[in-house]
Amino acid sequence: MTAMVGTEGISHPKLPLWRTIRLSYSSYFQHFGDVLRISVFWLATTAMLDAAMGWMQASWMTHVLANPRARPDLTQPVEMTVLDNIGSAVVVLASVSIAVAWHRLLLLEERPGRSGGNLATSALWLYVGAAIIICLLAAVPFLALLLATWLFGWTPASGDAIEPQTPSLIAATIVAYAAGTAILLRLCLLLPACAIGDLTLTIKGAWRRSRGNSWRLFWGIAACIVPSAVIVGLVFLTVMLIPVTADLYQAQWAASGAIGICCWLITWPIWIGFLSHAFRYLARPA
Repeated sequence: MTAMVGTEGISHPKLPLWRTIRLSYSSYFQHFGDVLRISVFWLATTAMLDAAMGWMQASWMTHVLANPRARPDLTQPVEMTVLDNIGSAVVVLASVSIAVAWHRLLLLEERPGRSGGNLATSALWLYVGAAIIICLLAAVPFLALLLATWLFGWTPASGDAIEPQTPSLIAATIVAYAAGTAILLRLCLLLPACAIGDLTLTIKGAWRRSRGNSWRLFWGIAACIVPSAVIVGLVFLTVMLIPVTADLYQAQWAASGAIGICCWLITWPIWIGFLSHAFRYLARPA
């Protein structure tokens, strides 16, 4: 195991990137039956909500295009906004529920129960709390930039004017986003720890354990998310580009929304598995 030793004599192992990526995919395919068991309830629920949302969006767009007087007011109907918010909340719950069940399967060899059955467990809400804390910490660099912009008046006075501080402000924004991303990567080991109820890994511990592995974590997560995202996008576009008659327009939008969200959720455990294997290697070395 490749490792570096810090000034305090603490070993900082280097994550074997490609091996961890292969493990993430192999675990997914070896336990695909469990993937379906974990996600079946969420697939059905999100598919219905996204299908309804797609149908309403298509109906609304058809109405707007057919009525020129309605075009200046493109505000979505209230029922669409409510359904959109409900759908988003359900997708978040589905993502967390699937993630926690998958972490526990890979790290504890705990066979999953019924889909959605872990909503009332402490592990799930610990996971949610950890995710919120990580996101808040990752937002600190950007919030600091906003505060500095406000205090020193760095915001351009006109949208058309490029003032002397504009290039520096753009550079500072890039640095803030990079710092926020680095914080997310350095603390992501807290998520699988919370999923299995391991409260011994603190924020400081996660930061120390992930030292020297930010780029490996970044590329590993990207390697597990990007292919899935491309496939989901292609499936969505394929359904949307099928020539249909006007009376099937709403059904096409409903089907594309339902299929798209199902494809996304069914591939969600791949990158979650990468976090599990990274946690096992970095935070629980043999």
